[in-house]
Amino acid sequence: MENKRMTDLGWNYCYLTNPTNKNNVTCKYCSIVFKGGIYKFKHHLASGYRNIKGCIKSPEHVGQEIIEYFLKKKQE
Repeated sequence: MENKRMTDLGWNYCYLTNPTNKNNVTCKYCSIVFKGGIYKFKHHLASGYRNIKGCIKSPEHVGQEIIEYFLKKKQE
């Protein structure tokens, strides 16, 4: 997990479902498996941002952190 892709903020809140496939991640809070990779998973944490079912078990500050991350990236 040393490469640049694995340093993304979203990896703090999920894990690889299958270590050989970075497109399948599992939420640490609700155990839902996402097949769209870390990008779609971060939308899950942001409470359903971009038509993805939101995580009802994650703390509110996690969703807010992800939304702030999206806004920061958009400004760059």
